[in-house]
Amino acid sequence: MTCQQASTVWGRVPRGGGGATPPSHITLCISRTNPHAPVSTPHLPHTRTPRGNMPPAADCAMGALLGAFMVLLVPQLAAAAATTVVDWGRCPPGQSGNDCASLQLLLDPTDPTKGNVTGFVRRFYSGSTATANSLWMFAGGPGDSAEAFSGGAEYFLSVDPTVTVYLMDQRGVGRSSPVDCSEPPLYPYDAHNATIVAAYDGCNADVAAKYGKVVEYYSTYYAALDYKAAVEAINPDKVAIYALSFGTYALNSYLLVGGRADVLVS
Repeated sequence: MTCQQASTVWGRVPRGGGGATPPSHITLCISRTNPHAPVSTPHLPHTRTPRGNMPPAADCAMGALLGAFMVLLVPQLAAAAATTVVDWGRCPPGQSGNDCASLQLLLDPTDPTKGNVTGFVRRFYSGSTATANSLWMFAGGPGDSAEAFSGGAEYFLSVDPTVTVYLMDQRGVGRSSPVDCSEPPLYPYDAHNATIVAAYDGCNADVAAKYGKVVEYYSTYYAALDYKAAVEAINPDKVAIYALSFGTYALNSYLLVGGRADVLVS
């Protein structure tokens, strides 16, 4: 079976998907939404391999290998996880939502001694209180703050006022322990423009000097673990997830680490 055929599995994930072992049918669907999408290996978060030229059989084998790795790792993560407290309050200036919370999440879920990162979450609801039916919107980029989805949150509430919409900044972005450099590049990356490439190289060097090895834990893989911890802490009755652009890759990663999802929209 090719990965393209396996991708037709997407649509509804068994509720048991939130347990220690990810559902087996997710393993082979790791990145077939876009056959040219880059993939990072969990133990080397910043290593990405372009996969557009990889034969389908090898591509699926890579997905199966990564899935097997996660089956072994997820129980270890669950054992190391700390209790996450959700303290909702007024959103800070410039942030949308009925209320917001800054969750304290483990920098490295396998080693609580390494400290915490902040996971900033906004929630939107129509009535006087939040409902038990949740819709989580995964932002893209990579690097976009979920605040950009605030208009989409209001739209979904107009369609279904029974849901509560959650927007969480991925670690390193927005208000979730942001990683930045002294002189951020002013223009989108362009490999053919030497000036822009130099600006990005300088920013990367500044980040490496400022944050050191901690930056190894700022990747889509660890962001997926943050999403999982946040969903488990809030513990809604129903979990629907909407993902856009690069957010679909974050969604794939979330499912691979055993994240719960009852309905997927991408």
